[in-house]
Amino acid sequence: MDDNKIKDIPENEDLSESVQDEANITEQDEGVLITAPEDNDIDSSEENKEELCILCEKNAPDKSYGEDYDLCTECRQNLIRSRFRFKGILALIAVLGCVMWSCTFLANQGTSIEAINEGYKYLKESKLNSALQSFGTVSAMGWKTARNLVDVCTDLGSIDNANYLLTSYFYDENAVDENGQPVTLLWIEKIGKSDINSSANKDIKQTYEFINRINGYANKYSGLFYQYYEQLQYGVITPSDIPYDDIIKQYNEMEAKAETNEEKGVITYYKLAISSICNADTKIQYDYCIKLSELLPECKWMYTENLVMLSIKMGKHDDAKALIADLRTTNPENAYADLYEGISFRYQGKYDEAMKIFETIIADVENNQILDIYYEALVCQFMAGNYEKAYEYATLCFENREYLTYDILYFYAMLSEQLGVEGGYDAAADLLATNNEKLSPTVDKYIKGEITAEQLFKNGEVVFE
Repeated sequence: MDDNKIKDIPENEDLSESVQDEANITEQDEGVLITAPEDNDIDSSEENKEELCILCEKNAPDKSYGEDYDLCTECRQNLIRSRFRFKGILALIAVLGCVMWSCTFLANQGTSIEAINEGYKYLKESKLNSALQSFGTVSAMGWKTARNLVDVCTDLGSIDNANYLLTSYFYDENAVDENGQPVTLLWIEKIGKSDINSSANKDIKQTYEFINRINGYANKYSGLFYQYYEQLQYGVITPSDIPYDDIIKQYNEMEAKAETNEEKGVITYYKLAISSICNADTKIQYDYCIKLSELLPECKWMYTENLVMLSIKMGKHDDAKALIADLRTTNPENAYADLYEGISFRYQGKYDEAMKIFETIIADVENNQILDIYYEALVCQFMAGNYEKAYEYATLCFENREYLTYDILYFYAMLSEQLGVEGGYDAAADLLATNNEKLSPTVDKYIKGEITAEQLFKNGEVVFE
């Protein structure tokens, strides 16, 4: 795919004409515009169907936490998250035929000149998230804007939205021109033949077909991984419950039959994913990541952030620094780039530098939604010997369950005993008991002085039995 489609917008380009073209879209163009669906298009039987908690399947979800929240109050109180270090799972799962379109580009009625102008301004600055939000206030857009958004979505790994734009605005595999040749743009009458052949649109069919091939391979190979993912996410199972060796064997057999690098790349992606959540050897994960980058170099969103973390774990901090710079070049607003820089400092024992970054991320956590930041801050303070501060982070997560993971809960129990906080250890044990689980034996070993704080860590990562 062409990497220059967004980036080569000339600095001195006058956008007023193209923006005005967008604003001049009127009702007479009805039939070629994509607009928000009518309310009466929604299946009334689905609308009236009672929604139940996805865990207990008995109680209604507690919508006080948001319209999309899918747990009831009781299950939420008992929730302990499994902490994933793998980035990109949801990005590829989004391709799996699940309709995840959430009106990103159809938020408000009417075309806004200001929003389009602002969107192009952000594109020039490579601020992809802000560009997406600006264009997201436009209910119908011209083909040039839609074309740029295809590239924004693919760069961000939002493949479902890219596919929506492609199929809605551009590509109809059954359409032909007067000579019987395939037509790549749906707006042929409006934009004219010269625009069909423009450099900005030259590879639209190639992009469409590439995304659909990846989509097909994801549908074909995701099931083996995904059957464990959701259970693990909600703490129904632990990584030790996953038959890792058997899954890898099955994926190896699939890969042996695969015919293209793209197909092998998607299989490698799921091997990397299952290896990551099962805490396989770092070198194994690193090798999968390198192989994936070779098989699917276009899909940086599949492997770059994982490669950053694996490089940090292996002590390759210069490699990690270069990859972090690459993330910021693609999208300066990528808050995870800051997180990885902080983690790299932590692994190198530069705790003060790491905490400056972590505190900045925490200050904006409502926007960046990096829930693991509290774990990173807790561990950093613990390793620096600041146990009271580490306990504060553990307590915050214990009281706000959306941040709570098993590792944080274990720290909460340990630090409560270490600092003489009455009831903390028992509260952690009671919460685990509601899930038919017990505290890790490592917790008691630390409390009894059988292992030191340093011995809790292996290559910078906490290891709980």
